[in-house]
Amino acid sequence: MKTPKTQRPFSTLFAAVSACTLIIPANASLVMHWKLDEANDDYTAGGYTEEVSGSTLSAEVVSGTDVTEGSPGLAPDSGSSVSFSINDPDTFINAGSLESDGTHVAGVVSSPFVLGTNFTYSGWFSPDTLSSERIFVSNRFNSSTGWMIGMRGGNVLMDFGNQRAQATPTIPIEVGQNYFMAVRQDPNGDTNFGWAAGSNHRISLYDVTNDTWEHFDGTNQRNGLNLNEVSIGKFTNSGREWDGLVDDIRIYDNTLSQLDLNGLVVIPEPSSIALVSLAAIGLFVRRRLR
Repeated sequence: MKTPKTQRPFSTLFAAVSACTLIIPANASLVMHWKLDEANDDYTAGGYTEEVSGSTLSAEVVSGTDVTEGSPGLAPDSGSSVSFSINDPDTFINAGSLESDGTHVAGVVSSPFVLGTNFTYSGWFSPDTLSSERIFVSNRFNSSTGWMIGMRGGNVLMDFGNQRAQATPTIPIEVGQNYFMAVRQDPNGDTNFGWAAGSNHRISLYDVTNDTWEHFDGTNQRNGLNLNEVSIGKFTNSGREWDGLVDDIRIYDNTLSQLDLNGLVVIPEPSSIALVSLAAIGLFVRRRLR
């Protein structure tokens, strides 16, 4: 697998400051987040670093014989990733549920947190086969409140409340390469974000190897998606397994801008960080001399 590359240095101080502040979108409400970094030296014993609403918890692993550490990580956070093998169909990560009050639990809940008209799902992946399927999914996928994000035959796809959308990238997805995908919904995405006329959802794919974004706009819209029985790597009750790496999955209860997404795939180059540091020192000195 090719090691992810960072983007070229920004040419101005403003861009450097933006890169630093956009790693965590300023106006975003992050409701579920799985770093999928190894925590306890044992991926098969719940050893994952997970963040949900600012708390540190452990994701639950179900039958983890083929869930192993993927190194290096795909996301620009210096962590690791998770490797799934399609040879063990019982292997997946039970990522739990979110209560309506924001409490994360390992099992099923009767009153789940529900996403409304605006939301964003994002995650990193690297396929070992182009027949890979579910990257992350609600196990109520086939209901009006379920959802799924994945890949099939080189196409990226989503399904929100039985409304399917898929797209074929101009630069074909390749085995062993790293990608970031975000699915966003906004009823007024065409006016709020400049999507194609009439569009209220967008699939955005970032190809790390070619340093390119590609966007696919559509008119599918589904509100009331619940965060109940989330799993990573497959359904808990059926097949369609993922084969490859997965990293840093996030769910927001609002629509991220393209600047927000840029910040999730970029780590500032050392030169950019130095510029920010020098600027801060200079400002401090000027104030002290007044």
